Amino acid sequence: MKALHRIGLLLALAGGSANATDFTYGDWAVACDNTRRCEAVGYQRDGEEPAALYLRREAGPGQPVQLTLMLDTGRGNVPDQVTLTVGQVAVRDVVPEQEIDEEQAAGLIAALLKGERAEIEAGSRRWSVSLNGASAALLKMDDLQGRVGTPGALVRKGTKKEASVLPALPVPLLRAVPPARARPGDRRLLAAISKSIAKRACGGLSGDKDEDEREKERSLSRLSGNKVLLLIACGHGSYQSSSEAWIANDKPPFAAEPAILPLAGKHNDNSVVNAYFDKGELSSHEKWRATNECGSSMKWLWTGKGFALLSWETAAQCRGFPEGIALRKWIAERASK
Repeated sequence: MKALHRIGLLLALAGGSANATDFTYGDWAVACDNTRRCEAVGYQRDGEEPAALYLRREAGPGQPVQLTLMLDTGRGNVPDQVTLTVGQVAVRDVVPEQEIDEEQAAGLIAALLKGERAEIEAGSRRWSVSLNGASAALLKMDDLQGRVGTPGALVRKGTKKEASVLPALPVPLLRAVPPARARPGDRRLLAAISKSIAKRACGGLSGDKDEDEREKERSLSRLSGNKVLLLIACGHGSYQSSSEAWIANDKPPFAAEPAILPLAGKHNDNSVVNAYFDKGELSSHEKWRATNECGSSMKWLWTGKGFALLSWETAAQCRGFPEGIALRKWIAERASK
């Protein structure tokens, strides 16, 4: 299966100065998107019950840090309120998955840089979040947002003017072109186009299968009156399947070509995982474990000229949360009609 994502890969944003990027430091992960919004998450040590601290900060001068405690017991009985202690700073009545008061969050974040663990308790129950990598993660957030040396920096505060902090970049606006409706002859068309690319798709492996097997592992969707999208299955694992996306004419010569799927200004190959196409959006969700607790998700929007990146998230570390804690690497919006 072709890899869709490499942890730590830095992809330059075409036409801008921000980067869609992510980093891992010890038990902490950081990601910043194309608007310069940054997120960080720190987890429990391996083998302990799932607990995490999630931070988010928008780009630009004077922006506060949002801090949220995440808990998952695996039994669905997370306490309504807990006490969160970092070093000498203790905050009571913290509600899991609810943003902590800004002033209290500031005190907790300052303590994160000095301690080894954040302790959580509710009655006789205990959790902890490792602070291994927290300082490096928060420094990276400061660096990518241009805050190092300013009063608002989390790690290396200084006397530089707050106005020198990098501003937020605009969210790209994408104009979707509604796909055409399916036609009665599309099933025969799928077979004909698939046959024409059998020796090219999936490294030629799709041509080794019999017709009945191939038919079960491919789909055709209309992009326009004369263009179609094919999803050709290339391989199956125990909990996910990989496919290739192809774009072709709906009449001979089909001239089928691999779809171009951009990732932050560069072209990804045409591989997708657990692919789904609906209402002009092509989605791919790669799971790194069967439990779906970590992985990478992308969506592309059909614009009439090609596919444009709509969203990109990654849950970089597998730490027991059933859906993972995804950090945003790219965001765009669909233009209203």
